[in-house]
Formats: sequence, C-alpha cells, structure tokens
Amino acid sequence: MTVPRDPNAYPVTPLQMGMLYNGLAMPGSGVEIEQIVVTTPEPLDRDAFAKSWQKLVARHEILRTRFKWSTPGEPLQVVEPDAAVPVEFFDCRNLEAEAQEREIRSYIAGDRLRDFDMAAAPLMRVAAFDLADSHFSFVWTFHHALLDGRSFPVLLRELFELYEADRAGRTLALGPAPSFRDYVRWLTTRDTKDDEAFWREELAGFSEPVPLPYLRPALPDRGRQGRATAETRLPAA
Repeated sequence: MTVPRDPNAYPVTPLQMGMLYNGLAMPGSGVEIEQIVVTTPEPLDRDAFAKSWQKLVARHEILRTRFKWSTPGEPLQVVEPDAAVPVEFFDCRNLEAEAQEREIRSYIAGDRLRDFDMAAAPLMRVAAFDLADSHFSFVWTFHHALLDGRSFPVLLRELFELYEADRAGRTLALGPAPSFRDYVRWLTTRDTKDDEAFWREELAGFSEPVPLPYLRPALPDRGRQGRATAETRLPAA
C-alpha cells in the first residue's frame, strides 16, 4: 500500500478492499450493508437524539470517512472535516404492536437495499420510531467498511452517554478517540514476511480449495425465510 500525500487521505486495508469490491460488484443486493436495531425503554427526545449522533460523528474520524479511487485505481479513504448524519423520525404510536413491528421490518428490508454513495460521507444513516410515550426503537445502517463487530458496541455506548448528557443539560467529557488511520499507518509499515511463512507452513500440502467444516449444502428451497428457536442444556460438568 502506498501512502498518499494528502494528510486527510490514507490507504484502505485489505479487508476494507474486499468489502468495497463486494458492495460495488453487487449493487442493490444489501451486501456489506450492516444494520443495528435497538429498542430503548424511555421516551424519545428527538432533538437530543439527533444532536448525539452528530457529536458522535464529529468525535470519530471513521464516521466521517468516504472512499475515492486514485489515478492508478487504488482506493483511498478520505476523512472529511464534518458530515451531517441523516436521521429520520417516524411516529408509530397510533399503531398496534403488530403493525409497529411490520412497519419497522418493512423499513429494515427496504433500507438494506439502499446503496451508499461511497464517495460521500457519512456512509451511515439512522431512523427512529416512536412506539409509545415510554419507549422507542431505532435502526442504524452503515457500510461494513467503516466498522466491525467490536466497534459498534463502543460507539453505541458513547451515543447513549452523549444522549443522556444532552437530556440532562450537562457537558460530557469523553477521553481521546482512537484514530483508525494510526492502525493503517502501522499496517503499511509492518513486515509481513513472518505472516507469509506462518501461512505457508499451515497450508502446506493443500493443492486445491477445501470446504470449511461448518458449510452445508444449500437447501433446495433457499428462497424461503423463517425463524426457529433451539434450546440446548449443558450438564454442570
């Protein structure tokens, strides 16, 4: 990976490269589109909710990141100085519980197929649903190239801390936010010879692709969808 001269631009990681390729190769499919659904047992303060998302984006560079392709074709990620978070609000308090669930599920299904413009930040959007005076749900949709499963719980915790602080009228002092570009800088300078040697030894003797052990043949009716509950009890030992 080559390091660009623009201080706000830096290379993508190999994992991000794969995610970008998957999304661009299959537009409108929902591939690499992540969705987090949260239900909160308290009334929704719309103003504080929107402000909290904006503060979160201002705090973390990765949430203000977009992607561009340089002249040789190598993708770069660029951090914008600011980015407005799209936050939609839906009032579903006059609907029955089943109708509310259908409304949210319909939104989730449709929103998943809405591609992001990878050249425009932020690559995320939020929709909040008023369900009652005592609770609400929201859907956070973002491109997988921004965050992984270890990252979004940290951001959600910060979001709610910012939200509660705003509702209480106090200023929240958070510690310094880590920078993803520091990780990329380390990644571009490290020597990968040991990695290559390890995997050559691990894969020695394999001459063709081998199925992963947990993969199963696709069912004939792969178009069907559903849900089920499975329970397993483990002995004390």
